Amino acid sequence: MMGFTLDSADIPIVKTTNCVIAAPFSELPAPAPEMPCIRCGHCADVCPASLLPQQLQWYAKNTDLDALNRYNLSDCIECGACSYVCPSHIPLVQYFRYGKGRIRQHLDETRKSDQARARFEARQARQTREQADRDAKRKARATQQRTRPSSGHIAANITTGITRKSTPETLPDKKASPTKDIPAAHNTIKKTTANTAQKSTSDALKVDYLKAEKRLKDLSRGLAHLEKQANKSPSDALHKQLAQHREKVVQLTEQVGKLKAQWLASRSSVTQTGSEKKSGNGVRVESEDLTPRSLKPNKPANPQSTRSPQNLNSQKEET
Repeated sequence: MMGFTLDSADIPIVKTTNCVIAAPFSELPAPAPEMPCIRCGHCADVCPASLLPQQLQWYAKNTDLDALNRYNLSDCIECGACSYVCPSHIPLVQYFRYGKGRIRQHLDETRKSDQARARFEARQARQTREQADRDAKRKARATQQRTRPSSGHIAANITTGITRKSTPETLPDKKASPTKDIPAAHNTIKKTTANTAQKSTSDALKVDYLKAEKRLKDLSRGLAHLEKQANKSPSDALHKQLAQHREKVVQLTEQVGKLKAQWLASRSSVTQTGSEKKSGNGVRVESEDLTPRSLKPNKPANPQSTRSPQNLNSQKEET
């Protein structure tokens, strides 16, 4: 009663097989056609697990998994007593096996979906954390560039230029004393550092201005879209949203104007400093001759003093 009919003799025997019954067709005839349930209750009387086979069969046909769990389908031992005594020849055990298989499939799908959701949430949290770290590092770098411009490389380059200029290969081996040129070099370092800081500030203001201008363009396009929607289908919520959008556009316009003014002012100051350097008002280390005066060749004050006495006499005779 607990087995099932083998369609072929090629089916192997496994360790869960209890027995194999080889009987003629007279002893095990073909099952009669299934008839509707008449609610006789014989299946419930013979069930060793005290279940309600007729209810379980009804819920299994409808694939009501919650009802099958509620009526303890998992307690069925599939003995086949209910199918044997059923006067309507209903294959109850086959229905119960089908219901158990659907329950197992549902549990597997639920477990896989829970694992996938947990992986997705962990991935989202990791991406959010990494994005926050990148934003924090970017803000820290921007703040550091605004507040403390990197003047170490500039000072090193200027000092190297001073050293190379003050010790050329063509000079003799006498010791030079460039102490008089140190204040000029310090002034050059200070001016170059200040110019670099102004240029960094100007670049940062330009970036902020361009970003704010882009946001203003996006908000303006959104405002135009909302105005079209309000003209087509006016409503209180849409008008309220339109007013909030207009207020944001006005505030952002003021912010863009302030950023533009600050950027133009900083750029003009940087341009003025560069023009001073080009005109010669600023101190430039590369163009300065740092050779000590004691090592420079003496130039005569009067170019006529270099003429010989014979040349002077010849000039007098000609006159």
